Amino acid sequence: MFPWAANSRKQDNLPGTVAKSLEPWLLAGLVMSAVLHSLVAVSRPDLTYVLTTLQAMIYGAFMYCNGASGTSKKLSAHQADLLAAIPSDIRTVLGRLGLEPDIIRYASC
Repeated sequence: MFPWAANSRKQDNLPGTVAKSLEPWLLAGLVMSAVLHSLVAVSRPDLTYVLTTLQAMIYGAFMYCNGASGTSKKLSAHQADLLAAIPSDIRTVLGRLGLEPDIIRYASC
């Protein structure tokens, strides 16, 4: 476990915290994409590329580790679940992090 993750786990018992349901590396990737979208104004299609690239990098890391340890060259069920937990849309990321903005839509002509 990373040193900073040990301190953040103290808040796991609070209701609604994201840390109790996400791996630290996944949380870091989701926060990175939320920051890119919110503060740097990266568009949704570009963030879809970033999230897909994150999935590809994690897949490659899993395959490398599986090959280096001499295990099967296919994903384990746990690894497949972790990859499936990476969303491909920024709206899903914002929803998982609880950062959805309150938007009031008005009809206009």
